[in-house]
Amino acid sequence: MTFVEIFLPSSTTGSTRTQCISCHRFIYNHSFKRKRINGSLPVPGKLLSPHKIKQIFICKRVLINSKHNYICRSCDLKDLTELYIPTKSITNEQLSPYHEALSYVATAAKNEFFSDFPRTPYDTFNNEQCKLFSGLTKQEIQQLATAYNLNEKKVFLFYTKCNTNNNDRLISEIFRLSHQYFSDCFNQSIEDLYNSLVNDELGTSSWNRKKINIHTPEFAKQLLKVNANDVAVCMDGFFIYIEKSGDFILQKLTWSSQVLRNCMKFHCVTALDGSFIEIQGGYGTSGHNNEETIINSLTNDNYLIDSEDNENNIYHNHITETLFFKKILKDNDILILDRGYRRMKKRHYKIKIPQSINKGKTQLSTKQANESRLVTFHRNVVERAIGRLKKWKFLQNRILHQYVANLHKIVRILASTINKFDGPLYQNSLNKNKYIKVILKHLDDSENELKVLMHENQNHLWKLVAKNHYETIDFVKNANYLPNYTSSDMECISTGYYGMKLSERYLTNSIDHIKIYEHQTVENCIKVTGIVSRFASATKHSSILKFYPAKSEDIKFYCSCKSGARTTNPCAHSLSILVLIQSIQKQLPRLLSTRNVTNYHHAIKFAQRSSHHQEIYNNIIDCKIYKEWSTSNETFCVCNEPYQEGDWMIKCCLCHELYHPSCIDETQKEIEDNIDEWRCPYCREDDH
Repeated sequence: MTFVEIFLPSSTTGSTRTQCISCHRFIYNHSFKRKRINGSLPVPGKLLSPHKIKQIFICKRVLINSKHNYICRSCDLKDLTELYIPTKSITNEQLSPYHEALSYVATAAKNEFFSDFPRTPYDTFNNEQCKLFSGLTKQEIQQLATAYNLNEKKVFLFYTKCNTNNNDRLISEIFRLSHQYFSDCFNQSIEDLYNSLVNDELGTSSWNRKKINIHTPEFAKQLLKVNANDVAVCMDGFFIYIEKSGDFILQKLTWSSQVLRNCMKFHCVTALDGSFIEIQGGYGTSGHNNEETIINSLTNDNYLIDSEDNENNIYHNHITETLFFKKILKDNDILILDRGYRRMKKRHYKIKIPQSINKGKTQLSTKQANESRLVTFHRNVVERAIGRLKKWKFLQNRILHQYVANLHKIVRILASTINKFDGPLYQNSLNKNKYIKVILKHLDDSENELKVLMHENQNHLWKLVAKNHYETIDFVKNANYLPNYTSSDMECISTGYYGMKLSERYLTNSIDHIKIYEHQTVENCIKVTGIVSRFASATKHSSILKFYPAKSEDIKFYCSCKSGARTTNPCAHSLSILVLIQSIQKQLPRLLSTRNVTNYHHAIKFAQRSSHHQEIYNNIIDCKIYKEWSTSNETFCVCNEPYQEGDWMIKCCLCHELYHPSCIDETQKEIEDNIDEWRCPYCREDDH
């Protein structure tokens, strides 16, 4: 077995100066002053760690001696394969017993490590393998590296950390890197991408009013009535959990009483196609940092001007994040927000916020419900955009304290990556355009004509026609006025995919409870009761649907839920009834032949999902059942006082009723003398 040892021909025997084992430059540290040597300044460096010496020995078969065991900082960041270490050969006879033993141990360790735990270099990855690690294809990483003159492998390591959120040491070992090298690569990539990619994808350096208008779909412009000179954007805040700090001030600043965790809050602005325009933050999460205060600070012109000179201004060191509100937003622009912004100070913008139920009411009016639907129809893009951002596992989990200082940069880098490679949420808005006519047709309705049919004085006009699965199938078969809906028709009626998805869940959970009624005077009108609520309450909703056989798209609907009075599109409860009708119609012959009550559309999927949920449910202990049992099995004396722990009560051997001794004018001692055969006064009277 051959070995080599390090050999530095330029070194001077007996010199106290140290040289790097790779680049041979002289090194200074706290023991050596930084003076010029042969006209060159020494460079910073350090002693090789035992771990590094062992790695060099295993990978290069080079023995490092105590005379030459320094490395400069730049060489320390390199991978071992990139280090050039000058050596001279050494025979086995010259090896000490220590070196011989070490060689065999190291060889065995190397064979075991590389065979049982294969480590794959980035260069050998194909597109699929690269995407599994980093979330980006190899071409996308090469595109970033080429466009911004970055190190391709370092970019890959940065995105691998963000996509997998694995421990730094694990990633280091997988890719044959030192822990320090990986840490330096990650931090360097943050700075490089923040100064290049973010500038091209976020903020006023890349966005202007014309670009926002391009990223606003035509259907949104029509529904929101956006003028040619105005723009419309969505805004929302989101949390990212962080590790609890040892500093009490930071603990208080980052503790959220809303989510009961330490976290930071970010505020994002998106176009109506889901593209990120800007992200502000991170903000603290104390009570002072809600959406209302954040938007007030960002839209206060005087405060933004003050941020340029006032060091106490919260945006003094983050001026670039406020430029969107300074330079791009103007009066009469449309801001689509959620209810957290309802108390914001009124500026000159047009604010679109979902309506709240008026005091003393249980349901939104038809006009309120239609306006709210118009807002939620567009506001979901910002929630979906935040959802795409949080698909990066680094942001899903608790952020370690060492990364919190750069968290605002990482969030903006990942949002910029989504803009660059994922593109807008609406690649093709033609599917949305077909919903516009449906919404615009009923947007200005002031009343839902079916609401009166839900009143109690109409109950006698509803006839029960189906109360179980068999009767439901027969009703759908015999009711000639029920249109045959296709999947495209259903999606058009629901005006979106999410409503369809939610309606299937309602159908799955309500199929055993629904009953169908038919109105005796209003033609082609049915009422369905027993639709289970998805919230904690035990409410069951009722929906009324009126069909027009000649025009299936002209269906009318009303529901008892909070937003059920709207006329633009049905709520998920009403839509679940259409899903039920469609599913029975689709497989009616098989249902009639088998009469199997579980053979509804997607029945297999429902059955699998139900069994899976049942398995989870069986492993969750719910003390509500105990509380119900304890209430129903509570014991009482004849005095109607419940049994309390510590009370002494006696049970009659005949009627088994319980009694306090004081209630029957007997002492405890008298009862204990005959406790096994004790009978109450009422049973004694019966004996006589």
